Amino acid sequence: MEMELSSNFMKKLNQLKSLKIRSKFIFGEDLRSYIGELKQLNSLNISDCINIGNRGVNVIRELDKLTELHIDNCCIGEKGAKKIGAMQQLRTLSINGCGLGKKGVASVCKLKDMTKLGIRKNHISDSLALEISQMTKLTELDAGVNDIGPEGAKSISQMTNLKTLLLDFNDIGKEGVKYISGMKQLISLNISENDIRDKGVKSISEMKNLTCLSVRSNSIGDEGAKYISEMSNLTQLDISCNVLTQKGIKLLQESLNKLTSNIVK
Repeated sequence: MEMELSSNFMKKLNQLKSLKIRSKFIFGEDLRSYIGELKQLNSLNISDCINIGNRGVNVIRELDKLTELHIDNCCIGEKGAKKIGAMQQLRTLSINGCGLGKKGVASVCKLKDMTKLGIRKNHISDSLALEISQMTKLTELDAGVNDIGPEGAKSISQMTNLKTLLLDFNDIGKEGVKYISGMKQLISLNISENDIRDKGVKSISEMKNLTCLSVRSNSIGDEGAKYISEMSNLTQLDISCNVLTQKGIKLLQESLNKLTSNIVK
């Protein structure tokens, strides 16, 4: 009864432009009773509705004015990703932790006009990173918590329109970070948990346009702190869970006078 009242209420909001729903009690085609009449929607966040499945995606793809979709942790798999890949009007897509598989990622990569993509926790390998790199209009990419190595980093480094890049919890290492350091246009980079060490930080220090940097848990010591201290445009820095001494921490605090947010523990 409660679900019926909720869905009836939603039908009355037929001019709604933006909607966020979170419920594990919406199953597949049931989603139609909630959003089927909302033809004016251009932004939908349905993350963590873990039971919508393929049938739920069928309902979503009928929303032809939708340009922004957040569908994280919904386990839609390859079939669901294929249907979303046909929604050519999408410009922003967050599809983290959806079990896409190789074919699913390939389907998402067909959205060539996309500008923002979140695709964390989808077992993306170097070969799939190559496919993502063909999405040349992307300005923001979150590909954290995947299986991207140096070759994948090389592919991603060719994406010249990117301004924000998250590659945390991958395996790009010192070699991969050399490729990423060539992305001089980046203003925000999260490369935490990639074992880049001091040598990798030296490469990153060449990225003079960066204002936001996260290098958490990378075995960085005082030598790496010295390189980062030269990045004068930084306003946000997370260098926590590394091996800095008080000397390195003090150097950063004294050198980076533009910081508005920093985590150095």
